[in-house]
This record gives sequence, structure tokens and C-alpha cells, in this order.
Amino acid sequence: VGGGGNGTYRSGTGGSGTTGVVILKLLTSVSFTTSGSPSSSTTGSYTILTYTGATGSLIISSGQTADVQYLVLGGGAGAGNNNGHGGGNGAGGGGAGGILTGTLSLSAGTYSLTVGTGGSGGSSGVNSTFSTLIAFGGGVGAPNDGTSYTQASSGGCGGGGAGFELGQNGTGAIAIVTDLTPSDVQVGSRMEETDTR
Repeated sequence: VGGGGNGTYRSGTGGSGTTGVVILKLLTSVSFTTSGSPSSSTTGSYTILTYTGATGSLIISSGQTADVQYLVLGGGAGAGNNNGHGGGNGAGGGGAGGILTGTLSLSAGTYSLTVGTGGSGGSSGVNSTFSTLIAFGGGVGAPNDGTSYTQASSGGCGGGGAGFELGQNGTGAIAIVTDLTPSDVQVGSRMEETDTR
């Protein structure tokens, strides 16, 4: 899931990216309901909810609190399109969707989510969300139009450059996340968790 599409070598439309996913894990003893028809499984004392549809929500019942572990993955981008110019040089592949993992401490209430779809050829992936979290969709790959050198788009993961001497890759995004315990801290080019409790 969340993978980018493959670039075309000669004339054609770039491959499509794949849909993202939202996975939530919380204690089975917590009283909650859901919308969006996630698949549900139990491992030990935990319930795991996997959302692959477009939208949904986690509804924690009145008087309840829950530490919800999450994995939020944005949709993968489509590859750049290729009009057959440039001696068969390829268009750039699409970037994968960005991924967020961690734990949210949630009180009673409704927490909405969306699952980002993959981009078609020539299009970036769609963001996935849960509560205040946003996992960015992948950046579309650079096209090969034989007349200009377009940089690939940025996203959760940047798209690939086209097969030109001047082809440029896109750049990955840095996610800004709030209301986390543990907190996500940027260290260089990656995010690390620091327990604040």
C-alpha cells in the first residue's frame, strides 16, 4: 500500500500509485465504536482496526480514555507521463506516501480519518489523516515531454526525476504533528519518538 507508480520508458501514461491505509490499535477493554467499516482483529488484549476505505471514524464512548497506537500512510503518487520524446528516456516514478507512527492519548469523542487514494499517471497521491495527523501523499514523478525539464513534485516521498541530464527529483515532506504522547521529534531527516510521560 502507499507505493508510487512506475515511470514509462516510451510514449504512454505513467503508472498509478496505490491507496494508503490507516491502522489503529487500542485496548479491547476500552468502550468504542467505529464508522467506515474497518476490518477488525484481536491480538492479546488489543483490538486492531484497519481502514482501507475513503473515510471513517473512531468514536470513544463517554467517560472513556484510550492510548491509541496509529499507523497513517498517505496514497502513493502516479508516475510522470511520457510523450515519447527524448530518445526513449523514461519519465520519473511516483513517490510513496508519507508514513506516521506513534501513540495518541484520546478522551471521549469522535476522531475522524481519511484514507488517501493513489494518484493516477501524472498526479500526486492524496493525504491520509487521523485526528490532527496528516500523512502526505507521494509526489508525482517528473514527466518526459521532450521540451522542458520539469522537477518532480514534493510529497510524503518526492517523485523521481525524468531520464534527462537535468531531471530533478522531488523532495520528501516533513510532517508537523500535534497532540502526541509520546512526542515526535525531528532528528535530521527523520522523526523519532520521545516519551513525555
